[in-house]
Amino acid sequence: MRTQRVILAVWLLATVPACGSAGAGTADAGGDTYVGCVNDPRVNLTAFPGTVAADAPATVQLALLTADPPVPLAGENTWTFALRNADGSAVTEPAGTVITADAFMPDHGHPSSLVPSVTLQPDGTWRLERVYLTMAGVWRITLKIAQPTATQTAVIYVCVAG
Repeated sequence: MRTQRVILAVWLLATVPACGSAGAGTADAGGDTYVGCVNDPRVNLTAFPGTVAADAPATVQLALLTADPPVPLAGENTWTFALRNADGSAVTEPAGTVITADAFMPDHGHPSSLVPSVTLQPDGTWRLERVYLTMAGVWRITLKIAQPTATQTAVIYVCVAG
């Protein structure tokens, strides 16, 4: 099963440039109009690993390390990330930090049908699970990072090719 997902991800990576504007205006299986997102300027994560800074004033950033599947696809996605200081150094004391997440499709105005979960791993990384992207298009994943000294928000935009 995992091999099939990797093969699908590699195939999508090879074909994604071809569906930039050609896919705009076509209908998906649910009958909604698909808006091409491959070149959408909102998308700030196109591959793993990658880095996304928290909103200003940013004192933390997310170093997105791994993804299963390797590129965001329709269906359930799981990501691993590390919390970094603004200068890129590791956050050495994640104790007391609580991170929550939600997934939302801004062009269609609806949330994901699952609420993502975020858990601190023994090695100090974080696991973001249940990132359920129900269809092709731009998805916004918002992470609220509550630390003992401040709360920040990191927003990740991904394109699920269709």
